[in-house]
Amino acid sequence: DVNARVEDSVSGSRVVQSFTNEEFEIAIFKTNNHRYRAAKLGGYRVMSFSLSGIYMMTRFITIIVLVYGAWLSFTNQLSYGELVG
Repeated sequence: DVNARVEDSVSGSRVVQSFTNEEFEIAIFKTNNHRYRAAKLGGYRVMSFSLSGIYMMTRFITIIVLVYGAWLSFTNQLSYGELVG
């Protein structure tokens, strides 16, 4: 919407100037720009939660595997070489 509005305004700038609609066009641009910004911020919020969640889950899985392997090694069910391997 923002790109379409800017393209229409720029291509029709002489028409806008001839009818003195600059304030109207600026108000419409500000509205579209605010909606675009809100949508981008919402998208970034979702992306940050999902990416940080994925990162934390991979780290937790690694810790769980290491702790379980250490327990198996401690109880002599797994050798140190097998744990490292």
